[in-house]
Amino acid sequence: MSRSRTVRVLVIDNDPEDRAWLAELLHSGARHRYAVTMAGSYEQGLAALANGGFDICLLDYQLGGRTGLDLLRSPAAAALNAPIVVLTGHDDYEIDVAVMEAGAAEFLPKGEINATLLERTIRYLLQHYENQRKFSYLARHDPVTGLFNRAVLLERLQYMLERPVSESHPFAVIYFDLDGFKSINDSLGHGVGDQALYTSASRLKSVCDTHPLLARIGGDEFVAVIDSDDRAEVEALVG
Repeated sequence: MSRSRTVRVLVIDNDPEDRAWLAELLHSGARHRYAVTMAGSYEQGLAALANGGFDICLLDYQLGGRTGLDLLRSPAAAALNAPIVVLTGHDDYEIDVAVMEAGAAEFLPKGEINATLLERTIRYLLQHYENQRKFSYLARHDPVTGLFNRAVLLERLQYMLERPVSESHPFAVIYFDLDGFKSINDSLGHGVGDQALYTSASRLKSVCDTHPLLARIGGDEFVAVIDSDDRAEVEALVG
């Protein structure tokens, strides 16, 4: 089987023999190539997590005077946006529950790990996280144009309306629609209609490029939120 992808793995383990063992297991895998970064202490692991850029992390529970649970609870681990697998020398139910509650994606006793299990676990978790990212994107974006959807627009407007007086200032909400869009769909088909929507969205983004919130709220309707009290700027956009 060809190795079609390079997976960036961070291994955090203070035992050099276990680090070498994990590297050997990873490099014997058949499905992926692995670019492995080793961290031999809690402090090195924390620094590596803070730098980011990994697809998955293999974290030993025992890290000298600290534990993998301490690392899991750090802001750096929370910001990683990748699965963290906790490894331990003992199959301990209480540790299992604690690390999963702290955000670990999986818990594996080292005595049960072999190359096949490790690769299968990594493959499953990477696919799971990729699906999560796709679902999260689709929940907040319009599938035709890639713009934010109505839910994100309403969420942002609610935040802007409810923010403290000290942080509040005027903002503009600009509504756009496409003249004759129904006739495009009726005469040329929805494929051409979708292309017209995508092209229109691209043009709106080029005009509103300094403003992060542009949404398609349905049909041929678009809304831009200009979070600025610069009246001339708003008039230039609609003029």
